[in-house]
Amino acid sequence: HRFRKFGRQDLIGSPSADSTPFDRRWRGFTRVSENPWVLDHQVQNTIIYPAAGMMSMVLEAAQQIQDQDRKVDGYEISNMNILKAMIIPETVHGLETAINVKLHEPVSKDEVAWHEFVIYSKLLGGAWTKNADGLVAIRYKAGDIDIISNAEFKRAFENSKKVCSENMSPRQLYESLESIGMKYRPMFQNILAVSKKD
Repeated sequence: HRFRKFGRQDLIGSPSADSTPFDRRWRGFTRVSENPWVLDHQVQNTIIYPAAGMMSMVLEAAQQIQDQDRKVDGYEISNMNILKAMIIPETVHGLETAINVKLHEPVSKDEVAWHEFVIYSKLLGGAWTKNADGLVAIRYKAGDIDIISNAEFKRAFENSKKVCSENMSPRQLYESLESIGMKYRPMFQNILAVSKKD
């Protein structure tokens, strides 16, 4: 236990003792005292763990289960369903979390391994709640050939730039969001420029 390969991580905790190579499990705690950045993501004055945080949990898990002897070209999350928000209490206990990642399809001929994931959370004295599920793929490099091409994404971005020609102030965006109860404080105010369609 002391010399395990992966120790505790803020996002997913540490591997559970009942984890197997085919059904990996992690358990941890999200506490405001250890992760003060969560205070900057509130909806209706309630601290909500961001969806990007859930995705980061999945990516951290994928990084730990990947074949360490192979080069990874990238990761892909698909069919992700956010079923219930993860509400972070401002208590010493915080929110207990768990993530399970199960092999869905082994490495295929196009060098992709698919896994199913489920994220759970539990308040002190409460029952476990299923917060999200979906699929994550680990894409391995096939020799020196990059499997994922960025050309398609670049074309989509350039097309969007042509269509979205009206500029908007990021401050105006955050003020609009706050007026409907979505408080994005400094840690989550990272947008520098916004363009929208006329």
